[in-house]
Amino acid sequence: MEEDRGDIGTLRQIAGDPHGFILRQGWASLDFREEEQVARLRKLWESLELEILSVLEATNGLRESAEWELYDAWWRSRSRGWKRRSANWRTRRSDWGRKSRN
Repeated sequence: MEEDRGDIGTLRQIAGDPHGFILRQGWASLDFREEEQVARLRKLWESLELEILSVLEATNGLRESAEWELYDAWWRSRSRGWKRRSANWRTRRSDWGRKSRN
């Protein structure tokens, strides 16, 4: 390190213009903004993971409840009725086709 060799002038150059010193050495520039962005994105990712887990737990809790069983039974009965109505409609539609051909 420069301080160990007693090169105060180099230390002053680094302190005065760190980016310029890095460029004069031929090194790649350091971009700490990217690291900050990565840290922010990591925090966002972690918070989204927590929110997803929270929603999954709430959904699982709902599915285990009596209200869900009631809703599920209602939906299934409604779906069966829809299929019957749909089948009746198809039958009636095919009847219309036969009547129009005659």
